[in-house]
Amino acid sequence: MRIARSLVAPLAAVLGLALALPAVAAPDWVAGSDAWTAKRLEIDAAFAPEFAAEVGLEGYDGKIMDIRPDFKDRYAAALREVTAQYRKALETEKNPNVRQDLRILITSAEDELETQALYEAHMIDYFNLPQSIFGGIQSLINPQVDAARHPAALVRLQKYTGLAEGFTPIFEYAKRETAKDLEDAKLLGPYVKELEKDLDNMPRFVDGVRELFANSSVEGWEPAVAELEKQVNDYAGWLRENLLPRARKNFVLPPEIYA
Repeated sequence: MRIARSLVAPLAAVLGLALALPAVAAPDWVAGSDAWTAKRLEIDAAFAPEFAAEVGLEGYDGKIMDIRPDFKDRYAAALREVTAQYRKALETEKNPNVRQDLRILITSAEDELETQALYEAHMIDYFNLPQSIFGGIQSLINPQVDAARHPAALVRLQKYTGLAEGFTPIFEYAKRETAKDLEDAKLLGPYVKELEKDLDNMPRFVDGVRELFANSSVEGWEPAVAELEKQVNDYAGWLRENLLPRARKNFVLPPEIYA
């Protein structure tokens, strides 16, 4: 399914509505349109807080992607609920600009649900978590980010690795999703060359995380990075043993997904 492959794409698409607005005094209708857009942003940000924080939404710095059990069903249910709200709003909304934005939001949600269903029907869930984790840390530790936000990167890493109280290592959730799909012989794995490249690069992302922390003022990060390295090595080994044999030799996707 799509959210397993790109947790940030839906949010990026919807942000086009919010971020495309000019930095001038907005007409009255814009506030109403923004309020509807915010409902979708809140849903996607709940599942992909790393990207939400990266683009400037507040309150997401220390949060991590949600791939806990039933996350796909929960995400789809949330999209259906907000789409129903948009349809209801269209029944009474008079402003043509707000109506246009509501239709865009409805189309975006419907496209996401359809794509999710297609991936669910045809593809094995595969997560390149080391790359995602590196991105989540880099979005908080870089020269463009206020140093006051840097400590949230360690909070995030401790949650990824399960060192934070109440958190399970995110790699265990990823393995669970992939293992479940491996039981279905009809589902296709990732392209073999892509998977092999990802596996080869996984240690480099750990090195990148280590370098980001080493060059920051954050203290006490060493145990979390050591645990990350251990878990990445285990995850890469698990993927080589379980997923790589199911990787497809042809890069072509099923026609339904292209359509």
